[in-house]
Amino acid sequence: MLFDLPDHATLYRALLERDSRYDGQAFVCVTTTGIFCRLTCPARKPLAENCAFHDTIGACLEAGFRPCKRCHPMQAAAMSEPVIATLLDALEADPARN
Repeated sequence: MLFDLPDHATLYRALLERDSRYDGQAFVCVTTTGIFCRLTCPARKPLAENCAFHDTIGACLEAGFRPCKRCHPMQAAAMSEPVIATLLDALEADPARN
C-alpha cells in the first residue's frame, strides 16, 4: 500500500464530491450492489453505511465485488499494461466468467 486511506467520513465526502484527488488512490465497494467504483463515478451515490473503501482494485476483487460498468475502475490499469488489457477483453467477451 502506497497510500494510507483516510477515515471513512473523509472518503465518503470525497465520493459525494467526486474528488479527483482520490482517483486511483481509493475505491468504494457498495455492499448492497456488490459493485466497486472509482470515487469519481457519476452513478447515484450510495448511503454511507453501504460503503466500504479499499486502496486497491485487488482488494475490491478479493472482497467479492465486481467492477462498475459505468466508471470502469480497472481501465486505467488495462491501458498501462497490454497483458492486462488482453485479459480484461477476454473477460468482457465471456460474461459467464465474470
